[in-house]
Formats: sequence, C-alpha cells, structure tokens
Amino acid sequence: MTNSPPLVELADVSLEGRVSLQLNLLQDALANARYLVGEGADPKLIYDILDRIEFLPSLIASAGREESQLFYETIIGLADANPTFNATAEKARILSTEPI
Repeated sequence: MTNSPPLVELADVSLEGRVSLQLNLLQDALANARYLVGEGADPKLIYDILDRIEFLPSLIASAGREESQLFYETIIGLADANPTFNATAEKARILSTEPI
C-alpha cells in the first residue's frame, strides 16, 4: 500500500459523480467474484468476498466522507483476499479521500 496523496479529491466531485464512481467499483468487484466462481475458486473464498462487499450499497447510500472511506478501504482489502481484485483495489486507492 502506498502513502501517496489521492489523485482525486472527492470533495471536488459531486455526490452524483461519487455515487457513480462507487457503483462502478462495486460492479468491478462483483464481476471479479463471478470470474472466480467460473474459475472454480474455493467456495469459502467466494463467501468471504461476498461477505465483505454485501454492505457496500448501504455505504454508498450514506454518502458521508467516513462511509466513503470505509467503502474504499473495503474494496482495497479485497486484493488481500485474492489478486484478481488488484486492479479494482488500485482504482479505489486513486479515488480514496485519505492516503492509504
């Protein structure tokens, strides 16, 4: 993980824009999980991944800075579960409101 400053300050992005960015990341995460299922990944891994992301829509709906940060941290943490999520995690790092 890097300690570099964010490339995009979410304070400068409209609420609609932030929601759109977060929904795109969620879609990426779900597509990655589906890919792992297709590859015959361990069901416990899939369970863990889905368990991590099931609450993300409520964080998107909350639209607060702390909720947004938790959203990005959760997406970034998916790369710890499986490298399939590395590209999605990198997008989240770029959009994160705090250095991670």
